[in-house]
Amino acid sequence: MIVTFIEVFLEYLGIVMFMYKAAGKKFTVSKEFLITAFAEYIVVILSGRYIDNRLGMIFLYVMLFLFAKIRLSNNWKTAVRVFGTMLIGIPVMEILIYYLLKDFMIELEDYRWYGIFVNCIICALILLWKEKYIYKLGTKITRFKEIFLVILFVLFFFELLLLYKKDGYITTQVQIQALVSVGGLVLVMVLWMSSEMEKEEKQEELKMYELYTKTFEDLITAIRIKQHEFNNHINAIKCLPYTVQSAKELIAEQNRYCDAVLEDTEIVKLLKLESSPVLCGFLYSKLIFAQSLDINVTYEVDPIHVERYITIHHFIEIIGVLFDNAVEALVKDGRADSSCNEIILKLSSYKDTKLLLEIANISRIYTNEEIEEFFVTGKSSKGDNRGIGLSRMKLLIQKYKAELYAANQQYYGENYLSFRIIFPLK
Repeated sequence: MIVTFIEVFLEYLGIVMFMYKAAGKKFTVSKEFLITAFAEYIVVILSGRYIDNRLGMIFLYVMLFLFAKIRLSNNWKTAVRVFGTMLIGIPVMEILIYYLLKDFMIELEDYRWYGIFVNCIICALILLWKEKYIYKLGTKITRFKEIFLVILFVLFFFELLLLYKKDGYITTQVQIQALVSVGGLVLVMVLWMSSEMEKEEKQEELKMYELYTKTFEDLITAIRIKQHEFNNHINAIKCLPYTVQSAKELIAEQNRYCDAVLEDTEIVKLLKLESSPVLCGFLYSKLIFAQSLDINVTYEVDPIHVERYITIHHFIEIIGVLFDNAVEALVKDGRADSSCNEIILKLSSYKDTKLLLEIANISRIYTNEEIEEFFVTGKSSKGDNRGIGLSRMKLLIQKYKAELYAANQQYYGENYLSFRIIFPLK
C-alpha cells in the first residue's frame, strides 16, 4: 500500500508540476492539489477490483483537466493547451527516461519501484527546468514543428509495438494512455494552428496601423490648413455685396461660393470615425487616390464604432477590395466626361443594431449571372486570376456572419453597380 501510494503520488506530483510549468506559474500546494491527489489514489486502488480500468483512467483525466481549469486558468483555451501539453510531455518523458536508463537499473521484484524511480527523475527535471530553456525549446520546435510532430507520433506507436512484442498483448491502461497522448497531441496541434493564425492576424493589424496612422496624421494636417483658410473664406463672403449689382446676383454668388467651400471641406466628415484613426487614414488615402484619377467620390460617414461589428484590419481589407474594383472599373471604361466618374461610399448604422457598408460606381447594367461570376476565384472581367479579391472578401463576410448584396442600383438618374454589406454585432 505504501509503495503504491508513493508511486501514485510522485506520478501525480510530476503531472501537476508539469502543468504549472506549461501555464507559466509557480507550483504551490493547495487544497485542490490535495483533493485531486487523494481522489487519484482512491481510483487507482479501486481500479481493477471495484471500478473498470477504463472508467478509472477517464475519471483521472477529467479530474486533471478540471484542476487545470480551476487552478491554472479561467480561460478554456489556455486550460486545454496546458492539459494537452501535459498529455504529450509526461508520456514522452517517461518513455525516454525508461529506455535511456533501463540498462543501468538493477533487477527488482516489485516493478512499482521502477515507476517511483522514473517519476523522481521527472520531478527533478521539472524543478531544474527554467523558463529560458522552455522558450528556447519552443522556438526550436516552432521552426521544425512538422518534423517534431511526426517524431512524437512515431515515438508513441513505437512504444506500443515494443510492448506488444515483449508481452504479446497491450494492457487496457497502456491503450488508454496512448490514445489520450495522441489526443493531447491533436489538441496541441489545433491550438498551435489557432495561435499561429491569431499571430498572423495581429501582424496584419499592426501593419495596418503602421501604414495608415501616418495617413491619418496627414488628414489632421490638411484639416488644420483648411481651418486657417476659414477666415479668408468669411472675408470673401462679407465682401461680395460690394462686387455685385443686385440682391439676386448676391444670393446666387453666395450660394455658388459656399457650395464650393463646403465641397472642398467634405473631407472633415471622416473625423466622425473618431474611434478608429487607422480607418480614417485609410479612407483618406483612398479619396486622395481617386481624386488623382479625376474620380469623384460622394460619401456619407456616420459616427459609428466599427470595432463592435468587425475587426478593423478585416474591414479595411473589405473596403480596399471593393473600392479598388470600383476605381479599376471606371478607369477601364475611360469616360471622357470626368463628372460621370462617380463612386458612392456609405458607412452608417442599419436598423440601429447593424453596420451598413455600401460602395457603388457608375456602370452599365449587369445581369445576375455576370454579378455571380465576380465572386468566382480566379475569374474576373479584368483578366486571369483577378477575382481573388472578391472571393477572399466573401470568406471574411461569412466569418462575421454578414449579408452581402450585389445589384444594379439607380442613383441620381444613373445606373450604379452597388455592393452592400450588412454586419451584425459581434
